Amino acid sequence: MWSSTALGNKRLNKAYQTRYSNERIFLFFSVNASGRFCGIAEMVSPLMDASLVKDEAPWTDKKRWRGGFKVQWLYVKDIYNNSLRHLKVPLNDFKPVTSSRDTQELPFEVGQEMLEIFKRTRSHTSFLHNLGDGF
Repeated sequence: MWSSTALGNKRLNKAYQTRYSNERIFLFFSVNASGRFCGIAEMVSPLMDASLVKDEAPWTDKKRWRGGFKVQWLYVKDIYNNSLRHLKVPLNDFKPVTSSRDTQELPFEVGQEMLEIFKRTRSHTSFLHNLGDGF
């Protein structure tokens, strides 16, 4: 389960609802100011009403997170920005993909190259290693 801001959820749900049946939507995750991307997931459901989202952390704050959608995690590992900085986003003034913001749409070719980089890059760290005993 995942959620975004109200605007982010609206954008993602529209993309999910208007895609062709054979098209897939991949979400690339990065933590602000971390200097890395930390995972890729596929969006596998439309936005669900908040009443259908189970009361599980971190989605219990119903004021902040309104609804959610199912994701299937493909990669959970750290890929440092220097491996991705050469990829530019035309819809964001040709800034590097590492400067993207929440729900920034990427051209197919850029997303495909990011998937390839995640696939071929060895990583021995992920944000899961930093969660400790509290998870």
